[in-house]
Amino acid sequence: MKRLFTLPFILVMVLSGCGSDIETISVQRTGIFTFQVEGEDEIWRSTRFNFYPGQSVVREFTDETTVSVLFRRYYLVFEGSSPQGDDFELSVTLDIGDEQDMRHVYTKEYHRRKGGLHQMSMILTESSGSEKVYRMAELCPEGADDAFFEIDRQNTEEELIAGTLAASLCFEDAETGQLQLMNAQFKDIEY
Repeated sequence: MKRLFTLPFILVMVLSGCGSDIETISVQRTGIFTFQVEGEDEIWRSTRFNFYPGQSVVREFTDETTVSVLFRRYYLVFEGSSPQGDDFELSVTLDIGDEQDMRHVYTKEYHRRKGGLHQMSMILTESSGSEKVYRMAELCPEGADDAFFEIDRQNTEEELIAGTLAASLCFEDAETGQLQLMNAQFKDIEY
């Protein structure tokens, strides 16, 4: 008898504890960018980024049917650290034709409606004791046609993008060599 009385009492207490206030839960996403450099096993990563629109630009085509197209230039900057503790800043400049649907593989070969990859560069800050050494790398001339920046997912409600990229970046002085970015992935980047 005591057990029968306890069960309804608990149900009444639980149900009366549920008020009319409904708590809304929102998912907080953290953007991340990871990649590897050819010849290294460790992963470079970044959780700090800026993605912002710039000015409009005109791209001229040699095709007679489409002489020139107006694109919106976007800048994406990732800041992070290498496994050795050096800081990096990877900058990507895209010319985008359709801001409502940015999904596309952006390359140096511009698409007339979607746009293309204008530039990709990296500043590497190496700490050598108390001094810092800054090194700049840009798309290698011989590998620029193979570089790409792909946005394969876009969430227009939350204004997030995700995708992959690859590039060969050459340092200003030829003796330093180059960085081959591989297995590069980014997700939950706000735009």
